[in-house]
Amino acid sequence: MPDITRPDMIGSGHNSPEAWILWEQLGHVGNAQNGEAYQRTQKANETVRVDDAGTYVYVGYAVVGSPTSTAVWKIKRIKTTNVVEVLYAGGTAFYNSIWDNRASLSYS
Repeated sequence: MPDITRPDMIGSGHNSPEAWILWEQLGHVGNAQNGEAYQRTQKANETVRVDDAGTYVYVGYAVVGSPTSTAVWKIKRIKTTNVVEVLYAGGTAFYNSIWDNRASLSYS
């Protein structure tokens, strides 16, 4: 397979089909082991919601215009008493939670 070049992919090891696939799938190319910089694609605009519920502060992220009643939110809960603790809904930083249900979700 011939080398594929992309003008916005700078650095060694980026002139290959494998690097191109990583760029398209993951939005970055690089190598953390040898300190080679990662290239990033631009993120979609996000809505950020914050709910200060006393002991916990909930922070939600979703694409602009997303309804709060659909499972498209990444939600983290920040415990503000004693030792500060930051946990994600469902234990993951995925966009798969419902903002309206933030207080009743499980966090880990």
